[in-house]
Amino acid sequence: KGTIFGVAVGNFFFIRKERHPKADRPMIDYPTAIFMQGGELAGVVIGVLLNLLLAEIVTIILSAIVLGFNAYKTLQKAVAKRRAETKVFAEANKSRCSSSSYPKDPSPKA
Repeated sequence: KGTIFGVAVGNFFFIRKERHPKADRPMIDYPTAIFMQGGELAGVVIGVLLNLLLAEIVTIILSAIVLGFNAYKTLQKAVAKRRAETKVFAEANKSRCSSSSYPKDPSPKA
């Protein structure tokens, strides 16, 4: 616990003066961080209570279900993003090739 606190304090002091690269505001959004802290603490308390009350196998199964669900959703988002990016790159490549001065048929002519 002491190590985690020390790392958190160190990160805060190093990041506190940094600015957002695309907006005129601090890197850390303090109101959002404070807003999220209550839910995080409630989740920790509930998690500790469930860990004490439930059998170890139930805890393992619940952890596997949550991890599997999160992995599935992440994979879905990654596939959708890849499809969208591939489509954009193909359109950009097609428009670049059609506007270039190169011949459309790159096969050598004898």
